[in-house]
Amino acid sequence: TPFELTAKGLSFCLLLPRTYLRMSPDRLDPEMPVLRSEEVDGKLATLVTFQENTTLMVVGKALHAIEAEVLDPKREAFNVAWTLATAPMVDTPRIYEMIARITASETSPPSFLVFGNFIKFFGELVTTEESWTMMNLQTLQSFDTGLKGFKHSMFKILVATSSDFSLRQVPKRM
Repeated sequence: TPFELTAKGLSFCLLLPRTYLRMSPDRLDPEMPVLRSEEVDGKLATLVTFQENTTLMVVGKALHAIEAEVLDPKREAFNVAWTLATAPMVDTPRIYEMIARITASETSPPSFLVFGNFIKFFGELVTTEESWTMMNLQTLQSFDTGLKGFKHSMFKILVATSSDFSLRQVPKRM
């Protein structure tokens, strides 16, 4: 601001106690709060309930499948029967570790905003594409060699796209 008026006006803030939020595996919650309105004693009330964070679990399953190479037909770990629906659950510390490796660096530590953006974007893409016929591993194995690894390649592209999307800030006005 001109003449740093805001900074001078808020300088007393330096005297206030500070609280820091640190990203860590225990901060990633497998449940999420959901607000709903309900009538209680004749009055409308807002209630908080908790649901499983299914998008987080989808992201964990997909990232684990990529890392374990179960989607790549050229690898020994390849599992032609793998789907999001049947894949085993991944624990939240492991999911945190995988997302941090994708979105954080020495100059950019893990961030709630970046994690949230990555989870929403990647989770939606993977969930949508999992329903496509061309993402069925059993179907892909009946095609020529080039298409057999389509799902593995596509998921890797989705990770790169989601990472790029979650890390960039787009200006609101041009």
